[in-house]
Amino acid sequence: DPSTGLYLDGEGSRHSSLHANALPLAFGLVPEARRDRVADFVASRSRQCSPYFMLYVLEGLCRSGREKDVFDALLADDDRSWLGMLDFGATMGMEAWNLKVKPNLDVNHSWVAIPLHFIVRWILGVNPTAPGWADVSVTPHLGPLAWAEGDVPTPRGVVHVRAERQADGTIRTIVNHQ
Repeated sequence: DPSTGLYLDGEGSRHSSLHANALPLAFGLVPEARRDRVADFVASRSRQCSPYFMLYVLEGLCRSGREKDVFDALLADDDRSWLGMLDFGATMGMEAWNLKVKPNLDVNHSWVAIPLHFIVRWILGVNPTAPGWADVSVTPHLGPLAWAEGDVPTPRGVVHVRAERQADGTIRTIVNHQ
């Protein structure tokens, strides 16, 4: 839509949904000149979708350098959040955010373990740079965290990362690849 700078839901539509904007943002298809407008729109509607679709919302926000928005979504503590799922008593990702959204939900949907994906790929910053994890890059994003530490199993062994914010604001990162 030239007047808003947002993507429309389809040909002939005048509506711009979270989904229609999060997907091009996640896949790097939004031109730089419109990226901030689309990212603002996506961030303003974060968690207004299913837990599964949050993968694309967070990917788009990461790609747009929206660290605060990513952490706001990951650390939210309301009835449309992963912490809300824990408060509900779930020990694994739930099919929907809560019973109000889907009264017949179940609590065993591992495909909505999106926070784990982002802890590995974004907070710890471990990503493959060659097929089969033959090489990796490690670029942590701590956001409001003072430190993060974890083990990332790969086909080529475990990558252990410890990232810690220093007094001067820089991040000290120690990586061991076993």
